[in-house]
Amino acid sequence: MAFGFSEDRVMGDDTVLECIIDANGESGEAYISFNDDKTNFQLLDSSQKLLKNKQTLLKDGKMVCSFELDLNEKDKVNKDEQPMIYDLESAYWMLLFATGLTNPDTGEKLIHNLDEGDEFYPWSTKKRVSLKEIISVKNMGQS
Repeated sequence: MAFGFSEDRVMGDDTVLECIIDANGESGEAYISFNDDKTNFQLLDSSQKLLKNKQTLLKDGKMVCSFELDLNEKDKVNKDEQPMIYDLESAYWMLLFATGLTNPDTGEKLIHNLDEGDEFYPWSTKKRVSLKEIISVKNMGQS
């Protein structure tokens, strides 16, 4: 499960907060990652230094993921990763939402489905949202 913060409704150049549970549902982890065009890669140094109080589990067949993101520590992150972590509080963002499967042998995430209408095809908000505002996102859809 992943939430991307984007300037548009298309994957690419997005900061992503993601949670991954292994194929057996026994262990999980939260990460910060980045969408570079059509490729996503985890920012391991950023994940270690900026994500606190992480919890990822399966409960009643549903993924539960929580964490605290401390952007005040961004200056302590590897210099190569810093430009890929946007200041999520300073702007309005399109939210991208994606789900998918993991490789049962390695736990590595697999690409989400590319067929619109499929349950693993990504969704996005239809308008920009701010993390400073309390909102209820009701209007999401596939591109």
